Amino acid sequence: MREHIDADRAKKEEKIMKKKAEEEAKRREEEELRSKEEERLRREKKAQRKKEKARKEAEFRAEMRKDMSIQLAIQMNEMHDKYFASWQHSGATLIGVRSSDKEKEQVIYEPGHSASEYSDDGSEVSVTQELSAKTRKLCLSEKRKRGPESVFEGYPPMEREPKRTPKRGSAKPAQLTGRMTRAKNKKYVGLSPISAKKRTPVKTPLWKRKTKTPAKKTSPGTHGTSATKGALARLRYLNAELKRLKDLDAMELQRICKEEGIQYDKKVYAIFEIAEHRTELALGNEESQKGDVIQITESDVVENTADEQAKGNE
Repeated sequence: MREHIDADRAKKEEKIMKKKAEEEAKRREEEELRSKEEERLRREKKAQRKKEKARKEAEFRAEMRKDMSIQLAIQMNEMHDKYFASWQHSGATLIGVRSSDKEKEQVIYEPGHSASEYSDDGSEVSVTQELSAKTRKLCLSEKRKRGPESVFEGYPPMEREPKRTPKRGSAKPAQLTGRMTRAKNKKYVGLSPISAKKRTPVKTPLWKRKTKTPAKKTSPGTHGTSATKGALARLRYLNAELKRLKDLDAMELQRICKEEGIQYDKKVYAIFEIAEHRTELALGNEESQKGDVIQITESDVVENTADEQAKGNE
């Protein structure tokens, strides 16, 4: 009886273990399926993100290429316009061009493709090469006719004097030797003088001419006197002070005026006032530099002449 109960219990335990094993296998299979599905979804999302990123980059590059081509075309047009305008202005100012009454031939330009067509067609040829290829067909006269004609009203045409170069003789250049200075002082006798036609008409510059400076004339009354020397010293001192003060700024001049008790009005007036004040302090007033003048009256002259006559008679 005991053995029969143990056998039943063993069978039940075996069924339970078998059932658990089946459930565990089923659970593992579901987990594997779930993980595979998740991996597939993750890969699909990743591929979708890559495709979206590549599409956005392609759109961005196409937009950028289009904008750059348009901007480059605009800049090239502006550069050409500036070049033609400057060339026209320089030609008009140098040559003095006036508006002519003759009818000019009308230049027909071939219509070119716009900058947007290059980006739409996807051609790899840059806009600069296309524009340079087009500008090669133009000539200088056609470029001149592109801008408006310059009109100078009320101004006569520019006329210049013909350029005249002095005629020079066909003399050989002197050879620089060690005996150049000695041979220069020698006088050669018997040589024919240079004719007037072969002489160079180039004049000697003024700074090379030796002109005699006239001697300074001084009046006999003021030559060597103490009054003139004092005036000259005063003038030199005043000029030195003016040179010293002219480099100072307004703030420095205001400070000097405040220290020396001078009223500051303007910079130029202040410089002269300070210079005169310092000159008076250094050399004194002009009246003190002048010598004492002895006044002689008419009666003293008469008395002196009478005394001299009396002495002569004696």
